[in-house]
Amino acid sequence: MKNRLLLILIVISCGLFLFEFIFTSAIHRHAADDFFFMQSAAENGIINGTLFQYSDYNSRFIAVLLIHSLLYITMSHEHFFLILGVFLIAAMSTSIFLLLQSIECRFKTNFRNMKLLALLICSFLFYSTIHIGEVWFWITSIPTNLLNSIIIITGASLLLHRSRRWYVIVGIMLCFAYAGNASELSIAFILPILILFLLAVKSAPCKADRWKITISILSFAIGFVYLIKGQGLSNRIDYASSLPWETALLTTFKYCGIILLKQTSLIIIPAICGILFIAAKLSDQIFIQYKKPRLYLFILCWAIFLFMYQFEFTLHTSDVAPARTLFPVMVLFIFSASAIVAPYLKNIKKNTLQIVVISIFILFQISHSLIYLPKTLQYVHQYDARMQLLKNSDLPNNEVLKIDKLPHSGLLYSAEITNDTSHFSNAHLKIGLQLNYQVVTE
Repeated sequence: MKNRLLLILIVISCGLFLFEFIFTSAIHRHAADDFFFMQSAAENGIINGTLFQYSDYNSRFIAVLLIHSLLYITMSHEHFFLILGVFLIAAMSTSIFLLLQSIECRFKTNFRNMKLLALLICSFLFYSTIHIGEVWFWITSIPTNLLNSIIIITGASLLLHRSRRWYVIVGIMLCFAYAGNASELSIAFILPILILFLLAVKSAPCKADRWKITISILSFAIGFVYLIKGQGLSNRIDYASSLPWETALLTTFKYCGIILLKQTSLIIIPAICGILFIAAKLSDQIFIQYKKPRLYLFILCWAIFLFMYQFEFTLHTSDVAPARTLFPVMVLFIFSASAIVAPYLKNIKKNTLQIVVISIFILFQISHSLIYLPKTLQYVHQYDARMQLLKNSDLPNNEVLKIDKLPHSGLLYSAEITNDTSHFSNAHLKIGLQLNYQVVTE
């Protein structure tokens, strides 16, 4: 009876997630840097626009290629945002499914309803995102962060799988090469994954494991070298304001506090629900060993990891890490925390725990939809009105048009500009829409 109730609750939770995500995808709108890349794709084409960015401001060649491609398509396909949303959900769920399948293969375990479980875990990750719009619904961000996370999960599943057939090796090469070139910070996630893989095999890696580790490291290194050698990265680093490392060390403590106390407090409920549910699923698996000090060691290691991760941002940008770059940190945290917590749940009634957790999560999802979907709809209405106003306005060169501010963007990433014509958001909007005049907010 409890198993059937749990299954019904999981189906309801997944249904609520799919409704909210697909509905939001259908009313997706461009924002911020999207306008700049749209113009780049329209004027230079996908390939030439990407090559220009690589040499000018952004050396993430593969990610920028995808950005140009996606924005080029959205200019001619009315329903592409909806298609992209469905693709992202399918891709994330598939990557998690492959990871669960690889765990089953290596450790001879059994996860029931694995496809449904993968979709549920995907929903946990969605609601545990600090700024959903910036990660899931901002095209300029998706290839560098969200898609990169999906590909890293897929690469980890191929790495963990016992098979070393040619398509597995090719998959590892493509996944880790993409990760190496998609973001300078990918190395912060690849190293823990490789360490976790080495620990997962319980003994010295067999020949197949050593071969796959070598392939993954080489593929990542090639992509990473191509990234850091690009002139665009050097130009972007020169543009950002950096701090002396002594000052950055002290400032990092402040920014880590902001992340932990301010930003993560927004997603604490879905994150805890995700960790407890996945931990309950893992608690009966034989490869999860109980060692009491591991929880304290885990907390210490994550504190050090978060500090060093934020230190890179503080050093080069004098700012706190943006939400889009914290998403892979949250993914890695939820997965690893679940494995750490699992042994502590061995002797409890796991069905009851999962029913309680999913019930709380469903209440959170309903509240989330009731709060954010009306805000998103209002934002889209005002956004469309603004675009129509700018389209119909015909002011002389260098004239300034003052417009009303947009409301809260709900689940979408805001396309709001400022009252400063030199601000990058204002400049991108002018470039993307090919306006002759300046636009500022009241």
